[in-house]
Amino acid sequence: MLKNKTHYLSFNKLFIFIKNENGAILLSFIFILPIFIGLVFLSFEISHFIQKKARLSDAIEQATLALTVDNDESPDDDNIKKEKNSKFIINYAKAYLPNEKFSKPVINITSHSDYINYQVDMTIYYPTKILNKIFQTVSPEVSISDNARALKYTTTDSKPTDVVFVADYSGSMNEYFDESDESDEKKIVALRRIFKDIQNEIKYNNVNIDIIGFVPFSWGTKNFYSSTLANMEKESFCHFPFVPNQFSPSSDYLAKYNFSEKYNISDLKKFPELKNLDIVDRIKNGECTYNNYRKIINEINDKLHYEVDLDESYVNEIYDSLDLACNMAYFDEIADIVESNIDYTKTLESINKADNTINIKMVDMPNNSICLRGSKAFTFDRHNRNNTSISKILGTRATGGTLISSGILTGNNIFLETDNSYNKLMIIISDGDDSRQTDKEKRYYNISKNLIKDGMCEKIKDNGIKMAFIAIGYVPREDIDWRRCVGEENFYFAKNAHELELDIRQALVGVDSEVGRNIPKK
Repeated sequence: MLKNKTHYLSFNKLFIFIKNENGAILLSFIFILPIFIGLVFLSFEISHFIQKKARLSDAIEQATLALTVDNDESPDDDNIKKEKNSKFIINYAKAYLPNEKFSKPVINITSHSDYINYQVDMTIYYPTKILNKIFQTVSPEVSISDNARALKYTTTDSKPTDVVFVADYSGSMNEYFDESDESDEKKIVALRRIFKDIQNEIKYNNVNIDIIGFVPFSWGTKNFYSSTLANMEKESFCHFPFVPNQFSPSSDYLAKYNFSEKYNISDLKKFPELKNLDIVDRIKNGECTYNNYRKIINEINDKLHYEVDLDESYVNEIYDSLDLACNMAYFDEIADIVESNIDYTKTLESINKADNTINIKMVDMPNNSICLRGSKAFTFDRHNRNNTSISKILGTRATGGTLISSGILTGNNIFLETDNSYNKLMIIISDGDDSRQTDKEKRYYNISKNLIKDGMCEKIKDNGIKMAFIAIGYVPREDIDWRRCVGEENFYFAKNAHELELDIRQALVGVDSEVGRNIPKK
């Protein structure tokens, strides 16, 4: 009887609680809350699914299009080629979805009488972590499949394409990517590897593309046409593709300035505070690289850190002596000479019609940060094609500051000297804004800014040249709009070596409608 009474009281309390308006609302909320939470988590998973589906679709479409560059026929029984294509597709997908697991792509390349058809099918798998914890019956993985198709027409009258690469060879290219990939390559090492791979693919796959120029640049470019590198310092020129206010046929723009002062690096030890600066004993005169320069600066900073009573002029004398010994002096003076001597109006006119430009004898140049003086790199074009190869230039040292417009206009002039009706593509690669390499405060020079503002990009396009710009790990300064200069669809941003390769390949793919085009999926 007591037990029944207890049940009755419990039931009565529940009935009163439900009958109470507040209690009814709370009870309803308790019942609905788990369903609501489940729907929220489900919406998150659905949103996640849609995002991954879209990125997979983009990746496969771009990868399929890129396949058209170096696959002019079905690989058939060529297992090496098949495996290479498979890795290529997976690498493309990983650039878009770096943390996911992929199936082996199914690639079908079929040749027809007037076109080649490319189809790629692929699946990714990813865990449903949230729902799997809430609902144990949910599968631990979700799979997403997608496909893409592309066509390349094989008509015999498609135009060949001339390509000029304009590559940043400044000192910062020796650094690692901000978001380094698994290979942990330095930027310049990655660029060399990628370029050699692409060059070989173009050479051996009968692609209708010809690399007619390679322009490494720092703060200026270098012209060299001798058959032996031993003569480089005597026979090369610091080249600025800008029309001067006063042209010098003898290239002696620096002759009237006193930039001839020399300083032996071992003489740094004559300063009492640096008598134990033993690092200089391991460096020969004339062979102080930028890396040596930075190491010596760090050691000098350490040794002078506690010398609080030193006069500022005395400290400046120490650093000036180091600049002289390592060929890092007079940058500001030379930059001012070049800037003040540019006729911007005539320089813009020279983009469409060649004119005299600024060439300075390299023997007169005292600074390694200018015109690749501290490197054996130089411009590859029709003048030295028989004497050297791009591969030799690729392997040279990256050193110096950055002046992007010097590389771009040098590339434009290579096209001007090529008399044909081919398609023209200039691929510009840089990891930083215009600056001098040793300037800690990143003082910018405005040559490129002024030229772009006055219409440099539009005049280059008037020559029938398509430009693509790849920014390596940096956001260009706000007052220089490279996206507008080259076109939004031709601007790329590479955070690591893998993305750099994809961007270069994508730029090459987009050069001509006859290279390849995506078509609707099946």
